[in-house]
Amino acid sequence: MDQLEIGQMSSTVQSAFGWHLIQVLDRRNTDVSVKEKKKQAQMAIRADKSDAAYQDWLRQLRDGATIEYRLEQTP
Repeated sequence: MDQLEIGQMSSTVQSAFGWHLIQVLDRRNTDVSVKEKKKQAQMAIRADKSDAAYQDWLRQLRDGATIEYRLEQTP
């Protein structure tokens, strides 16, 4: 595939999934793996912030909660 020119089609290629024809329609100029790594890092940061906000919310709920014990008096 790397040796094909844009618009060129390969001869038949066999893989574990069968026989294939490959046609190069365009080439990317940027490294997709860098973009993917950046996206994964952003998602991890967002998940950490979300977890911290959730833990803070739980802490606020616990701090504001009151427990009242009532013993019923039987006549």
